[in-house]
Amino acid sequence: MRSDNFAAVLNASGFDVFVLSGGYKAYRRFIRDELSKPLDVFILGGLTGSGKTRILQSLKRKGEQIIDLEKLSKHKGSVFGGLDQKKQPTNEQFENDLFLFWSKLDPSRRVWIEDESRMIGNITLPPPVFNHILNGLLVRINIPGEVRINHLVREYAVFTVQVLSRSIEKIRERLGGTRTGYAHAALVQGDYAQVARIVLEYYDKAYLHSAAYRKRIFPAVIGLDGLDPSRNADEILASLQNSLQKEDDLS
Repeated sequence: MRSDNFAAVLNASGFDVFVLSGGYKAYRRFIRDELSKPLDVFILGGLTGSGKTRILQSLKRKGEQIIDLEKLSKHKGSVFGGLDQKKQPTNEQFENDLFLFWSKLDPSRRVWIEDESRMIGNITLPPPVFNHILNGLLVRINIPGEVRINHLVREYAVFTVQVLSRSIEKIRERLGGTRTGYAHAALVQGDYAQVARIVLEYYDKAYLHSAAYRKRIFPAVIGLDGLDPSRNADEILASLQNSLQKEDDLS
């Protein structure tokens, strides 16, 4: 009754108002149910610095369906991922925004999602979405290490030493005291490439460890020479098409 009365007041004030049957909690349950429905999910995976988000956007321009979780969460995933980003939404707001995109997907076609951990910054992925990531087909790319390092330097060397130092401290326990010290020393000396090498030691091991537990993995790692997102998207789609064609021929 309170909702109906308040809606009447807002309607009288010129607002377009809808009253949710069952209230907001029912809407939240509805979102979780919708996110749980079967979907042909392809996971774009690869080591840190591989330019996966840009490839994802290029896949979209080529007609593929994508969900950009990092854009929605306003975070790039690592301890450096919040730099130069707007304030993250609340978990509920993120889930509501995600559903708006999810509801527009064509369930008869595949959808690409970047490989993510359960947490993106302060956002916890809804269990149904994280299950899609765990159970989707992992398509992994391999970019040469020095290419990834140069990419990370271009992306993060614009920040001050103090800002980058605070980010490094967030993974001190995982890097270890010695390597953390080396990273700080390289940062002070302006050797950003060395900082990236040290940090990638941790992120690469963590990613390979998590990828090993995936249930569905693309037959081969797709080797890519550089970071041109359009070219890389074309190579991924071509490799995928060849693999699917071989499966059809065998069946």
